[in-house]
Amino acid sequence: MLRFTITFVVALVIAMAGAARADLLAHYDFMGDAQDDSGNNRHGTLEGGVGFTTDPDRAQVLNLDGSDDRVDVTASLFDMGSDFTAAIWAKVPARTTCTPLVSKPEGWGSHTVFQIVGNPKWGGTGPENHLSLGGNGRQAYTAGDSGAQYDDDQWHQYVITYDYSAEETHIYLDGSELPNSNGRECYQRSTSGDAHLGYGYNVNGNGPYYMAGLMSDVHLYDEVLDGNAVGALWQATQPGGPVIPEPSTFVIWGLGLLGLVLCGRRRRRAA
Repeated sequence: MLRFTITFVVALVIAMAGAARADLLAHYDFMGDAQDDSGNNRHGTLEGGVGFTTDPDRAQVLNLDGSDDRVDVTASLFDMGSDFTAAIWAKVPARTTCTPLVSKPEGWGSHTVFQIVGNPKWGGTGPENHLSLGGNGRQAYTAGDSGAQYDDDQWHQYVITYDYSAEETHIYLDGSELPNSNGRECYQRSTSGDAHLGYGYNVNGNGPYYMAGLMSDVHLYDEVLDGNAVGALWQATQPGGPVIPEPSTFVIWGLGLLGLVLCGRRRRRAA
């Protein structure tokens, strides 16, 4: 029985540590700086005089003015032309243009960009709020509910996943996948250069555009998180939610649990 318990505890520790790591490339909590908290040292660079502010829901957060503020992260961080997941908490006021969340240049001035779109993508008038992934001269993958507004000046977690081999995109809002609003998938070219948070060109190649609003708790992965993992990440990072422990913390918890098991065994023998 003791051997089974020890084996179970060790297996549980390994599983939890692996789930916490999940090919995380970088994590920016923006608590006063753009440091990477994942331990991978992929620190961001603040551009345009970007500052920070104290938010009642999420403490200290990035404050982007919509004019020239952005965060640049290392070119080797991730490739939007291969498998990736980007999860971004943001609070965005209503706009009539696009709001770029994360982008990378494609090599000739345009960007592959994950954005909130506030007006029709192919011309026209009036609001057409949706979330999209796309780049210059290509059809964008868009998702959203008809009549919904995704720039409502409330905190939301926006998540994009892209499977390169399957050419498959999924977009999530607050842990739930949004319906595909146009029935098209978007093939992404391999991209190079620095990644940008809060900056990019829209799906028609116009811009650049800058995000106006607040940003917090950005997770970037070089793999496709499934719906369950996205939901768990949203639960763990929403305002007032628990902090996701580092893998080393899971190891400490596991060792503590194993110690309790062994101590209990010894006490029963002594009795």
